[in-house]
Amino acid sequence: MSAPLSPGPDSLQSKTDAELLFLAQNPSFYHPDLVRAARQELARRGVALPVAPAPETAQATDEPDDVPPRRWQLPALLLGLLGLAAALYWWPVGNKNWKNKLGPVPKRELVAVPTHVLPSFDSLTTAQLGQMPATLPTPERRDTTAQRKFLLLARRFWEAENQSDYLYQQALAARIDSTFPGQVDLTLDKWRRLTSVLVYDHKLQPTMSARVASMHHAALVRRETLTTMKGLYLSGRPPLDQGLMYFNDSVTVLRQALLGVPAARRIRPMEELRRRVEAEEARQASPQV
Repeated sequence: MSAPLSPGPDSLQSKTDAELLFLAQNPSFYHPDLVRAARQELARRGVALPVAPAPETAQATDEPDDVPPRRWQLPALLLGLLGLAAALYWWPVGNKNWKNKLGPVPKRELVAVPTHVLPSFDSLTTAQLGQMPATLPTPERRDTTAQRKFLLLARRFWEAENQSDYLYQQALAARIDSTFPGQVDLTLDKWRRLTSVLVYDHKLQPTMSARVASMHHAALVRRETLTTMKGLYLSGRPPLDQGLMYFNDSVTVLRQALLGVPAARRIRPMEELRRRVEAEEARQASPQV
């Protein structure tokens, strides 16, 4: 640490003006005699000490610090809004004397339109699901996890199939109306609920997998036949022909197999088709009355 500066005149004379000014302007850092001697040396040299600037006085503002609240603004604003609302309410929006050149508009009468609502097949579906476990081999029924998945898929199948069979029977009996296309779309959505999950491996037992494959085949046939029936109806033609009836019979065979109907009691689609063709030929050959 350097020794303190000596207050002697010789030592101060060797200092520069800047060093002397620093001593004179910082009296708290040095001995009073040294500070006084530095100021005297500056005075001898004719160097004036800078004068500290006077503290700025606060400028007076036009507005006082505490501005009284303008309580008159809120009532005035409310009155203005009320006036605007009244003006808009009474503003003319058109010619009050206007009359329809075609005369008064007639009132529309409600016309009752007969519709066919799709019935619920919940009870039938539950009964069909109750029959299916008995058609499985006993070892496969022990796999309760696979059986549960199998019955979930079967429920989706029967929900779509029962609705499809209903629409077929309605078309066969000529009891469909303008709601038929929409009912077909609803039924196709049910089939999509089944086919969309059949792309996954559900880890089923062999017989269960074979039954699900039959369900998938029936779904493809039903989707094609329903779409064709809808197109025929919209074009003004009969919604059924011999080919569509044959496809319906092929699905009926699959239904019977899924429910455990013995093979000897199942219908034979080709025989049913031949019988219908012969009946139609006989009808056309008979004299018209």
